[in-house]
Amino acid sequence: SSGADITLAAVKGLFNLQLQAGTNGNIFFTGSLGTSSSPLGSLEVIQAKDVSLTSGLFTSVGADVTIVNTGALLFGSSGKTLAFGGSFLAQGSSSITLAGNMSSEGDITLEPASGAAITFSGSITNAQTITFDAGTGSITLSGSMGNSGLGTFPANLSLTGGSIDLEGSIILSGGNLSVNNSGVLSITSSNISVTGSFEQTGSGAVSFGGNLSATESISFLQPLTVLELQSASLSSVGNIVTGK
Repeated sequence: SSGADITLAAVKGLFNLQLQAGTNGNIFFTGSLGTSSSPLGSLEVIQAKDVSLTSGLFTSVGADVTIVNTGALLFGSSGKTLAFGGSFLAQGSSSITLAGNMSSEGDITLEPASGAAITFSGSITNAQTITFDAGTGSITLSGSMGNSGLGTFPANLSLTGGSIDLEGSIILSGGNLSVNNSGVLSITSSNISVTGSFEQTGSGAVSFGGNLSATESISFLQPLTVLELQSASLSSVGNIVTGK
């Protein structure tokens, strides 16, 4: 059915929440979903157009959050906490904007419609595996991922998109970073640190003006264009390979 809008204020308690707004209905979460002392169970949006959550979210240990929608997805806002007790999966959106202070006991996976943009401006301080797959859409990471004092975080970070901009801090103290870009990959972050390997495998060009270190190896399929007036460095105990 075409559906109608759903607006949900603050709720808490250990129960599973499933919502369906139809193909043209929107879902607005205007209050916090769960609290640190009284988290929700799982959250599942099985059909909607636009989905917006601008407050906090807390789910219990092992409880997943799944959002399937065809319109814009706005999840989180500056200063708000998103604590996923399980995994977080978003699929089908026409765009994804992710903000707030996030942590996950499982994986974080963003799979919008191919060609849709992903914008991340928050922070992620715990996760197992993070996958952002925008197809030919753009990915902009201006937020921070990881913390050198948190042990293993995350196992791996995988980015697939058209143009990809790495602007924020990325510290992977227990995994690898792979980037598959069909458009320009721009690295201007002053701190990308990986204990595993860094690998760029896309057909797009690479514009480099940041600081990148990887314990195992660094590999670029494409040649690097170093940005003028930028302090740039590559460092690795293993091999450093760039395209020719």
